[in-house]
Amino acid sequence: GFQGYKVGEVRGGVSVSIPLKEYYESAFNNSVWAIFIAIFVYLIGLIAILYGKKEAVSVIRNKIKDYEQHIFSLVNMIEKRDSYTAGHTKRVAKYSALIAKEMGFEPHTVNELYRAAMLHDIGKISTPDSILLKPGKLNNLEFNIIKEHVVMSYELLKDIDIYKEIAEIVRNHHEKYDGTGYPRGLKGDEIPLLSQIMSVADAFDAMTTDRIYKAKKSPEDATKELVELSGKSYHPKVVEAASKVLLNVKVDEYASQMPKTKLEEERFAYFYKDQTTGVYNHNYLEFVLAYNSINKFGFSNLYAFFLNNFTQYNKKMGWNRGDELLNNIASSLEKFSGDSIVFRVNGDDFAILSKKEIDLDGINQKIQEVLAGSSVSISYKSIKIKDTFEENIKTINKLFN
Repeated sequence: GFQGYKVGEVRGGVSVSIPLKEYYESAFNNSVWAIFIAIFVYLIGLIAILYGKKEAVSVIRNKIKDYEQHIFSLVNMIEKRDSYTAGHTKRVAKYSALIAKEMGFEPHTVNELYRAAMLHDIGKISTPDSILLKPGKLNNLEFNIIKEHVVMSYELLKDIDIYKEIAEIVRNHHEKYDGTGYPRGLKGDEIPLLSQIMSVADAFDAMTTDRIYKAKKSPEDATKELVELSGKSYHPKVVEAASKVLLNVKVDEYASQMPKTKLEEERFAYFYKDQTTGVYNHNYLEFVLAYNSINKFGFSNLYAFFLNNFTQYNKKMGWNRGDELLNNIASSLEKFSGDSIVFRVNGDDFAILSKKEIDLDGINQKIQEVLAGSSVSISYKSIKIKDTFEENIKTINKLFN
């Protein structure tokens, strides 16, 4: 009635019913499939991204590995220049890692130190052969030049992204705890701890390797020396750790400055051969006596030959004739020396080191033939080799001076 309808009027209506259940089910199923396909595509994409990342990382790692292999090959080439440094970097890397582990460093830090130790001497590529290969003691100028290899190593590494962090370790591994090291004279905690670990490892390897004029120490004696220098040259905590892990370490029995190949022998001879006569010089005589005391050569007899009036002969006949006479004498001594070694000492004297007694009369007769017609005469003296290097050096200095 409120709509204005009147009684008797006819009204009609239509009711429509639409069943939506099947449409709901179809829409739901389509949505499920759409979500499934979306998830599937997402997973495929994610797998592709992860695989691509893995491949990219693998490529980068392989490139870094190849790069480091080239760098390590360069280090090996540098080491092959010098018989002493052969294997030195690997040993220092090994000892550094042992000390770092004992001190509780994380594996990635130990690995970083190992890589730094493998490259710590790369700067020696700039060191002249006349200094790097010198088997004897270095003078002050030579030592100052070879110290520059630390700075050169740093300069080579600091501009390479993958080596920036280890460059600083390498730079400071020759600094001393008391400030007496180089190149910057840092002291105490100014020196990075990893550098101080490498410093101890480097010193330990030097102590346990045969050096010219100095026999190698046992690991026990080497660790004792490190303890003695604790707080002076080396960080006390580093020495404490090193004395534990290096005490019973197996050192390379063949690590030595002695030449092992024909090529090394020729390089060795460059420093020890007399340029005029071709026999060995006074420096090599001292070297042989040094190693003889630790049973490297086994010589028992020293024969000294002194030329008299040779200076006057030189002045009268000239240097060329003097050199010719020296060459003839050296050749005569070599012919009669057999397996012994002949040396030219102080210009106009000679020496023979022998494992057994030699025929002095036969040598004297031959040399007299060489000296015939000259104003030069020869005298000789024989002595027994003593047990220690110091005693032998005193003897030859007294003998030839």
